[in-house]
Amino acid sequence: MAVALCPGSFDPPTNGHVDVVERAARYFDSLVVAVIANPSKEALFSLDQRKDLLAEGLAHVSTTSRSTASTACWWTLRGGGGSGSW
Repeated sequence: MAVALCPGSFDPPTNGHVDVVERAARYFDSLVVAVIANPSKEALFSLDQRKDLLAEGLAHVSTTSRSTASTACWWTLRGGGGSGSW
């Protein structure tokens, strides 16, 4: 099983971020998208806001699991796109 990690601060999530995740999901069996807090940057949006914005932008990508932590949020996406919910 090929697994990839797509980490980023996603502050804010853009169409470019969504495009990268969509493309990566086609090439890997599992894709972990990690929304991280970068202490060297002043964030425009809170971690929860970024998580929600990214979830909205990636709602059409199949999800196998979603987890959150105090310093990061991550989702494991099944490759190949498709429909699903966050």
